[in-house]
Amino acid sequence: MLHNVYAALVEVHGFSSTAMDNPSGTEGNVVWLHLFIDALSLQSCNPTLPNAPDAWIQADQNQYDGANVCTLWNTFTSRRLSVNAANCVDDTSVPSGC
Repeated sequence: MLHNVYAALVEVHGFSSTAMDNPSGTEGNVVWLHLFIDALSLQSCNPTLPNAPDAWIQADQNQYDGANVCTLWNTFTSRRLSVNAANCVDDTSVPSGC
């Protein structure tokens, strides 16, 4: 699933071949890494798969003012993890505005 998020962000923002030297870039692979690290720190100690997207959305709000929220929701929705997903309950609905 996270590879899908990575691919979607690279598709939207491009790829940086200098990400190791320039961590402040705005390319998709750089954005993904920032969101990955930030989302890990925002998740609860025992996260479930359905609430993991919430941490990614919050990380995007904190780091990029929600610039990638629709890309993230559409990617998570493709894996049936959307706003109304819960343990053992798939969901494909996307928030309004996306």
